[in-house]
Amino acid sequence: MTGRHVTRSRRQWRPGRPHRRLLGLALVTLAMMAAVVIKVGVLQTIDRPSLAARGEQQLVDTVKLTADRGVVFDRNMYELAMSVPHTSVWADPRLVTDKETTASTLADVLEKSMTTWPHRSRP
Repeated sequence: MTGRHVTRSRRQWRPGRPHRRLLGLALVTLAMMAAVVIKVGVLQTIDRPSLAARGEQQLVDTVKLTADRGVVFDRNMYELAMSVPHTSVWADPRLVTDKETTASTLADVLEKSMTTWPHRSRP
């Protein structure tokens, strides 16, 4: 090149268009929030019965516990206490309206005579 001076045009730095980036970020954020709100709405309306059943199944469980404790010995290996099978029957006195009929029915079910029962009166 012969003495020509080549000048390159330099662009001056400009910050760009921040309002477009801000608008894009706002739209993405709103879309994500709308997706969360829609999902929560679906869970609380459409999926509610199945979710409630699953929650109930997780919380309610029947476990049969054996209460046999065995024999308690003292230091000389004498029996201090032992487990004895025992059955209890009770009734809420506020719910019993006819005492004689209830006692007779219980006597039949338990195969006991009403005369052998100890009658306890409570205030």
